[in-house]
Amino acid sequence: MKKKIDNEKIIHATIALATKQGLLNVSLNGIAANLGIKTPSLYNHISGIEDLYGQLGIYSLDLLEKEVVQSVLGFSKHDALIRIANTYVTFAIQNPVLYQAIENPYLNNSQDISKAKEAIVLIIQSVLKVYNFTIEKEIKIIRVLRSYLHGFASLYIADLFNIKTVDVAESFDLGLNALLSGLGLD
Repeated sequence: MKKKIDNEKIIHATIALATKQGLLNVSLNGIAANLGIKTPSLYNHISGIEDLYGQLGIYSLDLLEKEVVQSVLGFSKHDALIRIANTYVTFAIQNPVLYQAIENPYLNNSQDISKAKEAIVLIIQSVLKVYNFTIEKEIKIIRVLRSYLHGFASLYIADLFNIKTVDVAESFDLGLNALLSGLGLD
């Protein structure tokens, strides 16, 4: 009897395999073995490993976007920015494989990924609208905020916060509040 395979099963098998051996070590042969199918069967759903990385990136961005949207409902200004930041970093820390699929530029160069990433930017931009900044200032603020969030998440995931006697979450909050204050967003 043939196994029923779809893109969602392939994505979940990829995540499971990448969690064990690292995303860049995932192969189509490994995914097929994980699913109990022959490798050529995967080509009914994906065109190759780069396509798979692209689909995983879009899947990951969709999840992140939903979490960010949920986090800001009923909040505005400073409170909404804090919630976006916390949701973003928490997502990255709790889902390092998914985050790598979003942020690793070597995994894909798809227009679909760029468009999906833009959704997160648009959420931040909509929160910033109430401050009546110029578009240029909004873009600069978004760049600075995303750089801080990506940098913090990347360092955390790589286990580079070695001083365990100091609470990492408190460090994140201190940096975020200083950043937002310095940008005039308090």
